[in-house]
Amino acid sequence: MRGRGEKRINKLSKKIKPLSHLYEISKAISSSLDLKKVLELTLDKCLDSLESEAGSIFLLDEEGKELILKTVRGPKEVSLHDVKQRLGEGISGLVASNGKPLLVTDIENDPHFRKKRSDVLDMYETASFLCVPLVTTNQLVGVINITEKRSRKPYTRNDLEFLAALASHASLAIEKAQLYEQVRKFNEVLSDEVRTATEELKRRNEELFSLKEYNENIISSIGDGIVVIDKNWVIHTWNTGMERQFKIGEGEAKGKNILELLPEWEKAGLKEPIAMSLESGRLSEIERVRYKRKKGKLQTFKVKFSPLYDSQRKNTGAVIAITDISEKVELEKQLEISKRMASIGKLAAGVAHELNNPLDGAIRFANLTLDHTEEGDMRREYLLGAKEGLTRMAKIVASLLTFARQTNPTLELTDVNRVIDDALLFTEERIRCQDIKVVKELDKQLTPIMAGELQQVFVNLINNAFDAMPKGGTLKISTLRVNEKEGKFVKIIFEDTGHGIPIDIKDNIFDPFFTTKEVGKGVGLGLAICYGIIERYNGMIEVESNPGEGSTFIVKLPVTERNSDKEQNSG
Repeated sequence: MRGRGEKRINKLSKKIKPLSHLYEISKAISSSLDLKKVLELTLDKCLDSLESEAGSIFLLDEEGKELILKTVRGPKEVSLHDVKQRLGEGISGLVASNGKPLLVTDIENDPHFRKKRSDVLDMYETASFLCVPLVTTNQLVGVINITEKRSRKPYTRNDLEFLAALASHASLAIEKAQLYEQVRKFNEVLSDEVRTATEELKRRNEELFSLKEYNENIISSIGDGIVVIDKNWVIHTWNTGMERQFKIGEGEAKGKNILELLPEWEKAGLKEPIAMSLESGRLSEIERVRYKRKKGKLQTFKVKFSPLYDSQRKNTGAVIAITDISEKVELEKQLEISKRMASIGKLAAGVAHELNNPLDGAIRFANLTLDHTEEGDMRREYLLGAKEGLTRMAKIVASLLTFARQTNPTLELTDVNRVIDDALLFTEERIRCQDIKVVKELDKQLTPIMAGELQQVFVNLINNAFDAMPKGGTLKISTLRVNEKEGKFVKIIFEDTGHGIPIDIKDNIFDPFFTTKEVGKGVGLGLAICYGIIERYNGMIEVESNPGEGSTFIVKLPVTERNSDKEQNSG
């Protein structure tokens, strides 16, 4: 009994040993996802297990038409590399086609080789070999061939069964490695495409950024103010022109409602044209818009409104272009005043000359008659009244002659601060009687200028300031030297706290014969004469005023090179 048990144990051990060996081989083959390594390991394990010296593995191509030699071991390892075999042709093609393992024990007598015995002897250097298909779930993967048994004995049915079992495991490992290889290649291709797409996207983004930066630089460099708003009136673009004109930075402006940021726009009548650009896409333009910014002077703007379209021609907002034409308007006004004054000056000169001689004679005859009239005589009172009227007429004629003077102005080196002090001496009686406070802020280092008739200008401006403060107030007189783009100037500022000038008459105050004073209080030549004198010295006189906020008259006189030379020599 003992002997029979041992035999059974030995028999089971012989069966278990190949299975255990097959498990270890399958485990080793399945441990890698590298297709080349899996094929080499599979073939090496088969050769080692079957004690063979040569073998090969063919894999089916992607189109499923040919077998391609992928791995080979043996004496023809190099020469047989990359051999191809069609399905159904040759032993490998036959086994691949029918999916059945093939055991050949004797090539010379095997029916598969009888027709091409000479070719067989050239191809094979063995009498026996194994050919097993590599199949997974009825899907052909390839073929494995084993030849050249070391013992030179023919292969057995057990060898074929072992190889078939090993091929089953190897097929799964090969398929898994192939799938991994496909995924790897796909990932490589995908990575290349993603990298290429990323680089292209990066390049386009850089181009778009450069284009955006370029466009922003263009908008920023435009001298005019440019503001872009969306349909909700929210600011998206605010260029340096807007910053310069409105003293509001881009960071403060962006994201704000434009009418909330600039409420004076609605008062100036800009709301309606903006709405038209946003709603109907209409182009519009306002030639002149006048308004006063917060803590600023009254300015004049030209405003254009254009709809903003996207790539589908959909109206998405509005572009507003603002040009400050205050200087142009001021120059036009100065030119118009000059033209009017020139015309009126000619007329005034003619009238003055025509009236001057008769008036002079009438006054002289009135004086002679008074010399021969007794005190208490009623006729003397009439003569005195007539003389007073004639004298006032003579003063008006003298003003007309001064206004209409066509001769070159007197030029002499003038200390502006001294002329201001002298002008105040002429008006000190009014200062005392009207309870006027005079504040002087005079630049002690002020450059003397070439002028000659400034005292009449300053006295006139001081008296006008006093007229605007009948119940008292403050007159501040300042002098300073300024450098502007047009050159160097001495600026004289007269700032009162009077009732101000109504907006509707401010543009006419320098017109000859325009006055708001009562009859008999003036003929409206004072400011016109001031304007004419300053103009003859190539200077400028401006006014800033609002009702109830006082008035500021600004006189600017140029500093010439001659002035500067004298200043340096005196230093």
